[in-house]
Amino acid sequence: MNKSNLSISQLLDAAASIPARAKNSASKGKPSVGIVNSATNGKRLSFSKALVTTLELEDVAEIALIPSEGCILVAKKLPIENVLKCKFSPKDTGKKISYNTGAVEAITETFELNFSNHVSIS
Repeated sequence: MNKSNLSISQLLDAAASIPARAKNSASKGKPSVGIVNSATNGKRLSFSKALVTTLELEDVAEIALIPSEGCILVAKKLPIENVLKCKFSPKDTGKKISYNTGAVEAITETFELNFSNHVSIS
């Protein structure tokens, strides 16, 4: 499939059509992404075990930022251009960690996240 075959709106419509029971069936936890943005603690993304299991993520995740919708798309492979590729640390704790400074900075800037009073946001 050519990555340019789907528009963002088509991708969002497809995601919205997935039944709710299918979205959280992999684990009792909630699928989530945590962002650490700190001069002393580093910059990294943390993908919950529920998200990793649901999306069957292994070594890499692709992320698309959709500021007009206030959302971040996360997938094993996205059928669109201009994605952030997040390679995971080999340490296996169930959740996956990506030490991708560029992705953290892109998310922080795109969504105007404020880390002045804390170092992480989920």
